[in-house]
Amino acid sequence: MKKIILTSALLLCFLSVGVAQSKKKLNTKRFASDLCECMNKVFGNLHPVVREMFVDMSNGISESEVQKKIENHLLKNPKDQEAIDKSIAALDNVDKQLDEKCGDMKKKYGEDPMGNEQDKAKVFEQLQKNQKCALAAAIMKMADK
Repeated sequence: MKKIILTSALLLCFLSVGVAQSKKKLNTKRFASDLCECMNKVFGNLHPVVREMFVDMSNGISESEVQKKIENHLLKNPKDQEAIDKSIAALDNVDKQLDEKCGDMKKKYGEDPMGNEQDKAKVFEQLQKNQKCALAAAIMKMADK
């Protein structure tokens, strides 16, 4: 579980680097769509329980509570053990996956496209509007904590 937290922290760094924003005004709707697509490419193949773990953690559920929730799921669904283990192991390579699947975002938007709180709020709002972007919204929410 600690690996997951550390991996999440690395991912959050990707979203919250403190570099000055370029003079170009950010199209928050387009950026949110691209961010959602990127996060779904990276995390879309994870077991739903693992994806839900990120959402739970972003909502303030403690690591121990999340772990209990996963354990309870496995008691009811022991056949999911291998898939969940594989998903958690896949998080070890999240940096590489981000570079491979989201590198074009850095080229398109720069290192810190959400350089101000207003843009961050608009992007977060766009992510929250789309159920397919729940994971991206959760990760962004964790980055702001």
